[in-house]
Amino acid sequence: GDWSSDVCSSDLSTITIANNRTNILAAYVHLASDLYGSILQLIAGGGPYDGGAFALVRPLVEASVMAQWLYFCASDDNVERAYVGEDIDPGLPNMMDSLDRAIGEAVFARLREKVKTLHGFTHGGIEQLGRRFDAEGNLRANYSDEEKIEVLRSTTSTFTLLSKVFCRVMSAEPETDTRSTGIEAKFAALYGTST
Repeated sequence: GDWSSDVCSSDLSTITIANNRTNILAAYVHLASDLYGSILQLIAGGGPYDGGAFALVRPLVEASVMAQWLYFCASDDNVERAYVGEDIDPGLPNMMDSLDRAIGEAVFARLREKVKTLHGFTHGGIEQLGRRFDAEGNLRANYSDEEKIEVLRSTTSTFTLLSKVFCRVMSAEPETDTRSTGIEAKFAALYGTST
């Protein structure tokens, strides 16, 4: 479809309020940026803060998925209701399924498999409690480097995808948007795969 319908100019000096669908996407991108930055800061802070970083993964995923679902899949009525703060959340797996159908591929399949685990990390489940003791039985955060690397990789991938979508939505020429292709190229250069 036409990505540029009802969106504002890509010239940042002339951006104005577009419409509720675009504005709510922008608000969720801003929230996701805060969450992603917080995850990076907490992981960089070392062991005592790892649990907080892991707890923020699900809110980041939810913000990213909700943003894309509202923009691409939600009815106008659902967008308007969400814009005024009503709860229209159809559930994370359902939104992922809708997005995958809209995209035509299983972009969210890997995340969908981890929804319950993400929930446990966010809400103090066994995923968090089981990492409260080290091998000697001392009470402390105990996350492996491999787990931290996976969190960094999955959150970077999630935020990268959302950033690419946002750049294309905000572009006057979405099909040739150099910002979204630049983001994808940088991700591929760093991680060896495309989002």
